[in-house]
Amino acid sequence: MILQHGLNLFNFMDGIDGIAGSQAILLLLGGSAIWWLGNPAAADFSAFWLALAGAAATGGFLLRNWPPAKIFMGDAGSNVLALLIFGVAISTVAEGQVAYQT
Repeated sequence: MILQHGLNLFNFMDGIDGIAGSQAILLLLGGSAIWWLGNPAAADFSAFWLALAGAAATGGFLLRNWPPAKIFMGDAGSNVLALLIFGVAISTVAEGQVAYQT
């Protein structure tokens, strides 16, 4: 259920110039910064570098998606981006770096 909402959210935001990329960069860089500030050994985990790589790739895409947009992610791109963010979040919980609380 949560994954489906994330997929729908990024798919919806892709229709607005620059918003899906901006939100993804904010989530990935913000999460990485908070993780690293809380644990300087965060750089030892692959999920940390995956988040930074995803933010960098999204930044490159955002250059062409900024208003007026010349390209869009489409369903395939927005779903991959949502799955990347979900995967990084699940990886940090699985590696015991972030506690999951309801």
